[in-house]
Amino acid sequence: MKYRPEIDGLRALAVVPVILFHAGFGAFSGGYVGVDVFFVISGYLITTIILTEMAEDRFSLVRFYERRARRILPALILVTLVSLAFGWIFLNPIAVKSLATSTIGVATFTSNILFWLGKGYFEEASELMPLIHTWSLAVEEQYYVIFPVALMLLSRVGVTKFAPVFAALVVISLAVAVWAVSFQTHPRIVSGAFFLLPTRGWELLLGGIAALILMKQRNGGTGSVLQQALAALGLAAILLSVVIYDSQTAFPGLAALLPTVGAFLIILYGTGDTFTGRLLANPLLVGPGLISYSLYLWHQPLFAFYRHMQGTTVIDVTAAVLLILASAVLSFITWKLVETPFRRRDFLSVKRLLSVSFVALLAVGLCGAFTRMTTSGYEDWLAKDLAKYDYVYFGNLDERRFMESRFRYETRQPEIVVMGSSRMMQIGSQTLDGKVLNLSVSGASVEDYVALVGEATAKFDIRTVYLGADPWLFNAASGQLRWKSVEGLYAYWQDQISRAVQTAQPAEYPPRSDQYDPVDAGFAERLFRSVNRSAFRAETGRVEAQPKKVYDGFHVNSELDIARTEQEIKSGFPALLNYAMATYRPSDAAIRDYSDLIRFLKQQDIEVFLVLPPYHPEMIAVMRTEKPLFLEIEERFRELADDLSVPVLGSYDAVRAGCPAEGFYDGMHPKEACMREILMQGQN
Repeated sequence: MKYRPEIDGLRALAVVPVILFHAGFGAFSGGYVGVDVFFVISGYLITTIILTEMAEDRFSLVRFYERRARRILPALILVTLVSLAFGWIFLNPIAVKSLATSTIGVATFTSNILFWLGKGYFEEASELMPLIHTWSLAVEEQYYVIFPVALMLLSRVGVTKFAPVFAALVVISLAVAVWAVSFQTHPRIVSGAFFLLPTRGWELLLGGIAALILMKQRNGGTGSVLQQALAALGLAAILLSVVIYDSQTAFPGLAALLPTVGAFLIILYGTGDTFTGRLLANPLLVGPGLISYSLYLWHQPLFAFYRHMQGTTVIDVTAAVLLILASAVLSFITWKLVETPFRRRDFLSVKRLLSVSFVALLAVGLCGAFTRMTTSGYEDWLAKDLAKYDYVYFGNLDERRFMESRFRYETRQPEIVVMGSSRMMQIGSQTLDGKVLNLSVSGASVEDYVALVGEATAKFDIRTVYLGADPWLFNAASGQLRWKSVEGLYAYWQDQISRAVQTAQPAEYPPRSDQYDPVDAGFAERLFRSVNRSAFRAETGRVEAQPKKVYDGFHVNSELDIARTEQEIKSGFPALLNYAMATYRPSDAAIRDYSDLIRFLKQQDIEVFLVLPPYHPEMIAVMRTEKPLFLEIEERFRELADDLSVPVLGSYDAVRAGCPAEGFYDGMHPKEACMREILMQGQN
């Protein structure tokens, strides 16, 4: 295959916007399209190599995978292991466990799938994830596994014209992507369109179509006016998408056509006979293009570690420039000392290379698995630290296990318990001017209420309980099964509460957590803490890149949570309307458990308030027309509270609750000021 320097220039045009986008430069808000340009380039090169060798009857799968291993694995393994090692030293256990999962994804070529599946309520900002960018490599690796085998099978069944097959697959894949990002609201579907091969494959296949066209022409460009115009149009399309797209662009739907068709046109027409081709073949672009793979690998870990250590996702201009320069230096060294030697066939024999690659990937996977195992008990570590300090860093973890562990270590004596979902987390001691313990967990189920509130009443001298009342609480079809983490605690308290309500007599009930001694630091915890220079502990409650938990359970949101624009908030309404409420089927068991819990609390002379956390005022308007069931459920809660003689505070209707639009983080999470306004009604 003839070397085309303009393709390396195109690589530079792809990687530089990605780096500037990840650095946070607003002028490059669409810099992420560089990944799409890479996909088209990869599709073009791979198709050209495979079909050329097949035409000459010398194609070998072993040889193909050997070349891919030489090209991809050495630098990838190096960056992954260095990132994991630095993670052990500088990141807190929550971030390290996330990094360990990413490491396993790298070793198994499934990073994209793991990132897609790993989204949780307290999602870590992608800017803080050192290996988040490896999702695109996983997409390519999965494509490399399927594509050559598919071409061989098509050839064996007599298919000689690949263009119609490629074109049909491009249309299907693009159509699925458009459907997912433009017509669906479920976060899992929308994010799947971004991360997964079925909705990204068309970009690689578009590069394959470019290869088919050029192989058929078998002659160079002419530098004609039309060719000049098409090449320039391709360059303009890529640059335009870099500056006009942003995080709100529906991507990778129809919007992805601009950068990918731009790359397609440059590959076809941007030869050395055109101004665009000569521009891209300039050494100032070819140089970065040659080291673009290592540049892509190194920049994100450097940015992520810097952000972790600074406690913010924002990188100032000076730091960004220095980090980019550091990335360039590391990339050049990696290209010179790692990439280049491994690409030479005389460096390692095919057999030895494949063996070394397998062992290296296995080692990376085992390092990731060991790290996950080492940090698997961090919910308990976190609870232990929160018993000693006022603030700890929080994140995606098993919140139920964390709350259960809190009972083992908590030495403060709360008098007020708050229980609900993430919609109730903006309530703390300052909110209620009392000793509060907020036990709220995201996506709370009635089982969570029974388990955690029951245990709290036995463990502490509780005088008042505020119980959240979310629409999905009595929905048997909510899909909320996270309570299984405290299944034993739920079974214990469901039995205790049921018997207490039946006898209608107040009694003393032993806390289940007293059956377990506080967990001593095991080998894993001692090992991690001996190496790690970070900690769960946060010095203050100020907003940072990572969320925090206050000693009383109050949740301090991250920069990501508080930075949502009005447009971003409104765009999330459809998904939130269907959160745990896509279908609704009342659960008699849930209603009974919730009612019995209230009766039990009143039996213990505990004052109970039922709280209806509001939704965003503009979301209520949508709710009235598209999901009036929510307001019907509110009335059922009010009827239940009336039957049980329990005061009701708040309303799903923000206007009725007295909360303006600026009192919300998104469509369904009210801020502390809003919740204080509601709860003060119970103290009047």
